[in-house]
Amino acid sequence: MVFGIKFSGFAAWVFWRTVYLMKLPRLPKKLRVMVGWTLDLFFARDIEQMITLRDVEALGDMAGRIRARARRNKLQLRRLLRSKPRFTINSNERESNYRREVLRIDS
Repeated sequence: MVFGIKFSGFAAWVFWRTVYLMKLPRLPKKLRVMVGWTLDLFFARDIEQMITLRDVEALGDMAGRIRARARRNKLQLRRLLRSKPRFTINSNERESNYRREVLRIDS
């Protein structure tokens, strides 16, 4: 409300921006702000401006957990391959042994 008149919508938006620009100290600053506002009207923000440091840290933590899990799985696979029996067994026994090993690793 200005001088008893209530503004809303587009008129209030333009009025507030005009008042804000009038309160800025120097002409170069006013021009810089005006150009920035005009460009924001026509062009969307870049995605780089929306990613915060907290987001980058969270992604780094997630990548670390994925790498650690991959290392654990790789070590389990190596242990499984090293414990391969030295004698030959028929295909049915081999399949059941494999199932037991997979169930042991998954649990």
